Amino acid sequence: MPDQALMGAGTEVSQIVGEAPEPWLSKANPLTADQRGDPLTYSLAATLETVARHVPESLVTPSALGRAAAVLASMPAALTNAIYMECRLGEGAEGVDLVIRIEKDRLELLREVAATRSSSLRAHPAWKRLHAFCEEWADPHSGLGEALDHIWLEFDVPSGGAGAPAVPSVFARLHEHPNGASRHPSSERVHRVLRALLGSTLSDGLTQSLGRCMAALPDSAQPAYIGVMFSRCIDAARLCVTGLTDELLMRYLKHIRWPGPAAEVAAIASAVRRYSPSGATSLLHVDVGERIRPRLGLEYSLARLDQLKGRFGDEPLLQDFVERRLCTPVKRQGLLAWPGHSFESFEHELWESLLVRRVNHVKLVFESGFPLEAKAYLQFSHRFHARRGNLPQSGPLPESDDRGACACS
Repeated sequence: MPDQALMGAGTEVSQIVGEAPEPWLSKANPLTADQRGDPLTYSLAATLETVARHVPESLVTPSALGRAAAVLASMPAALTNAIYMECRLGEGAEGVDLVIRIEKDRLELLREVAATRSSSLRAHPAWKRLHAFCEEWADPHSGLGEALDHIWLEFDVPSGGAGAPAVPSVFARLHEHPNGASRHPSSERVHRVLRALLGSTLSDGLTQSLGRCMAALPDSAQPAYIGVMFSRCIDAARLCVTGLTDELLMRYLKHIRWPGPAAEVAAIASAVRRYSPSGATSLLHVDVGERIRPRLGLEYSLARLDQLKGRFGDEPLLQDFVERRLCTPVKRQGLLAWPGHSFESFEHELWESLLVRRVNHVKLVFESGFPLEAKAYLQFSHRFHARRGNLPQSGPLPESDDRGACACS
């Protein structure tokens, strides 16, 4: 884990190569955002509006950005400093969803938000479920603190009209077990966290399906996330697995008896390995219910540091997506234009902040009976800084600063 005193609470950072911090990156100001007053005063919508001028309209239209801001309007800005915008890359696909990271030191604030939202007579049950989950996470005797590291909240942004109330889906980042350790503790962690998310014991069918997924894991792989898509009325959990090579991926899908188009997955995985410097699957997303669902996601992390230096090492992969008609040329250009940095003033912070932008990863979604879909995740993070040295006001980081970069994951 990075030095949280250096980077400020709430975000994991791509640490600087070498131990010394860059001269332009200060330690977090001792007066944090929520010490300015009531942390609920300042909204995440205002954070998004500050970033909006950098967002390519080809990826997120102004109307979609406005709807996204409406979703965040009831979320306090102090809740996070790392947000993803999920963008669909196909022709005519203009939807955008939001994903925000919540560290344990923001738990009390999240619990307050969930309590406030769940008290409404019109509240979606997901808010009550989230509040109960926060209560259990805060309980040192529950075991959740040992099982998970942090969580992500995902919000589906309405496609038009006034919009429905925001409904959170919740993904828990599981603590990794040491290399060589038995997978059985990881299996128990998965079950424990999922029971807390659902607020009930697992059905026999779900237990069996999840057990099959865990038993089929090769030694190199382990569960990274377990989540529940409360917003989509899906009677299944989403399991995200890391550490699968292409060959192991195909074996794994066979062992868990995934009912989707395995040959198509194999062909795409081979193409990604050919065009992307990162190559291997970062995460496999599989929906697990009474049976294994046909929907599957393959997530690929992109070369982060290159982007902050003004290069896009994964550009051949994006071009391959264009040729496969998974991404339009104009959206490809939007992805290339997004990465960079700038100095911004956020209303909930006392000092000017360093804002870092990158395309964190892409995801391919497979489902029988539906076209293959590609998505990209625009990430932005911000924190206090002391602007010294030769860091420019905006744009890519200079080559002279190639010892490292500030970037949330």
